[in-house]
Amino acid sequence: GNRGQCAQPCRLPYQTEGKKPADLMSLKDLCTIDILPELIDAGIDSFKIEGRMKQPEYVYTVVKMYRKYADQYLKLQKEGKGKSSYHVSEADKRELLATYQRRGYCEGYYYQHNGKDMVSLKRPKNGRDGSAEEKPWQDIKVQEKINGILTLSVGNRAKLTVSCGDVTVECIGQEVQAAQKQPLDPARIEKQMRKTGNTEFTFDNLEILIEGNVFLPMQALNELRREGIEELTEQIQMQYRREEAGCGMKTATAGFDSDADGVTETAGKKECCISASVQNKAQLDTAVNSKIRYIYLEEDVEFEREDGVQYFLAMPYIFRENTIKRYEKMYTEIEKKYDGILIRNWESYAWLKRHEYQKEIRSDYNLYIFNRKTKEELRQLGIARGTASVELNDRELARIGIEEQVFIAYGYQPVMISAGCIQKTSASCDGKGGVLSISDRYQKKFAVRRYCRDCYNVMYNSAPLFLADKAEEVHALAPAELRLDFTTESSGQVKEICHAYTLAFEKGCKTEPPMQDYTRGHFKRGVK
Repeated sequence: GNRGQCAQPCRLPYQTEGKKPADLMSLKDLCTIDILPELIDAGIDSFKIEGRMKQPEYVYTVVKMYRKYADQYLKLQKEGKGKSSYHVSEADKRELLATYQRRGYCEGYYYQHNGKDMVSLKRPKNGRDGSAEEKPWQDIKVQEKINGILTLSVGNRAKLTVSCGDVTVECIGQEVQAAQKQPLDPARIEKQMRKTGNTEFTFDNLEILIEGNVFLPMQALNELRREGIEELTEQIQMQYRREEAGCGMKTATAGFDSDADGVTETAGKKECCISASVQNKAQLDTAVNSKIRYIYLEEDVEFEREDGVQYFLAMPYIFRENTIKRYEKMYTEIEKKYDGILIRNWESYAWLKRHEYQKEIRSDYNLYIFNRKTKEELRQLGIARGTASVELNDRELARIGIEEQVFIAYGYQPVMISAGCIQKTSASCDGKGGVLSISDRYQKKFAVRRYCRDCYNVMYNSAPLFLADKAEEVHALAPAELRLDFTTESSGQVKEICHAYTLAFEKGCKTEPPMQDYTRGHFKRGVK
C-alpha cells in the first residue's frame, strides 16, 4: 500500500476463532464536512481529497462541497461569527454522501480512537465495494511466454532453468527427498509450476525431468518458481539499465566512515553478529542460551543479566501522549536497566533527546532508510545503528550499502499496525493484551498482537521470513548485524532457528528451512 499498489487486504473478510467471517478491518470512508471549522481552527490550511481512483463526478462533487463550506466558514470568521453559525444543509449533505456510497462514512480518528462503529463489517447489498468502479480502465495483463526445465533427482537439489528469448537463468532449490509413500506426480508438479500468477510471464513450454520416486514440498516448488522468475526479470532489466557513472557507489563488502563529504570507503569486511528480538521470557532465555549476544526486548520482558549480553529496550510502535506519560514514570529505570534503546518512530527519538539520553540509540526498519542521504542523516542525529529496509531487495540494499546496519533475516514480519482493535471489533475490549489469531479466506492464519496499554494491534504475516539458506548472498551485503525476530515461536522453535542461523552464518554449513511454509520477503522480489 505504501507504493500505490495496495491489494486492499483491509477490505477482505477475516475470521476470529469461533466467529463467522466479517470485514474486520474495513474502515468506513472519511467525511469531515461537519467538522471543517475545527480543522481550520487547528491551523490546517490545505485539505487533501481522495480522487486518484475515483470517477470524475465524485471528484467534482466532493471538491465543490468542501470548497463551498470552507469558504463559508472563512467568511463567518471575517464577520466575527464563530462555529455556532456554521451549518451544512441537509440537501448538500445528501448530495455529498450519495455521490459514492461504498462502506458508509465516519469522522475518522478525530474524535475517537477506535470502535466497531468505525468499521463496515459487511459488504454493501448492491455489491459496490469500490473495486470495480475504482479501476474500470485497467488493461488486461499480457504475459510474456517463457520456457522452463525443472530437474528433480533424489539426493540432489532441485534445479530450474528458465529462458526468455536470449536470456537464460538457472536457480537451485531444496534437496529432493525420496518419497516415503506416494511420489510426486509429474502432472501435479507441472500444474504447480505453471502458477505464475500476476507476474509478467507465463510458461509456454515446461519440461519436467524426474529421476527416482521424488518428493518436495509444494512450498519449495513455489519458492523455486518465484526465484526463477525474479532472477529472469532482473537479467532482462539489466539489458536496459544505464551505467551509473560517477555516482560514488560502494561495493557491497566495503565498510565506510563518515567525513566532511559524506561517505568514505574503508578496506576489509566487518564481522557480522547475530541478534534476536523477543516477546517473552522463554524466548529470551532460549536466545541467550543459544549464544545470542544482542537482545531486543519489550518493556514487560524481565531479564537477569548474563555476561557478554547486551539488552536493548524495543520501544512501542506507536508513541502517543498516554504512552509518553507512562514512559515518563519509567525513564530513570530505563536509563539504568538497558544498554541501549531501539526506536520505531520519531516521537520516541524526540522524547529521548528531551531527556538527553546518553546510551546507544538504534532505529528499527520502519524508520525508513531508502538512500545514502537518509543513512547519513540518521548518523548525524546520533542513531548508532539503523535497520535495513525490509522493502528493498538485495540489489537495492547493495547499492545503498548496509555495512553498519541491522539486517532482519528471520521472523513473522508485521504487515499492519493499526489503532483498530480486532478484539474490540469482533467481540469486546478486555484490556488484557496478548495474541489472537485470525484466518483469511484461504484459511491462512495471521497472529495479531494486542498492545492494550497503548491501544494498538500488530498483525504478523502468515509465514515467516527465512534466509538462512541464502547465507552467501546475505554475506555479500556485509551487514553489521543479523536480527532474528521472534513473535509467537515456542522455546523449541527459537532454539531450532538460532541453531540454523548459527550453522549457516558462522560455520558456513548448508541449511534447509525447518518449516514448510516460509517467505523470502522482498529480498529478491522488491517492491514495484
